[in-house]
Amino acid sequence: MAHKLSSLSQVAGKTFDFVIIVSVQGWQRQFMNPEYDWKFPTVPQQNANGKTLIWSRGKGLGGSSAMNFLMWTRPQREDID
Repeated sequence: MAHKLSSLSQVAGKTFDFVIIVSVQGWQRQFMNPEYDWKFPTVPQQNANGKTLIWSRGKGLGGSSAMNFLMWTRPQREDID
């Protein structure tokens, strides 16, 4: 099964009882993939010898939280329990 993001025109004006998000096994493939990642460049970093870095930001439902699988952002207790 191919996993693709829905376009805005496919979901605009529609209601859903639930949304199924499958990203457990392949979530790492989202990073640096322009289909899922905005890949925002930073300004040159003074403490990194002027290097410009990529700041991964998610395009899908849930944005970056969906992309990083809540690994860097601790969810509220109510979201878990």
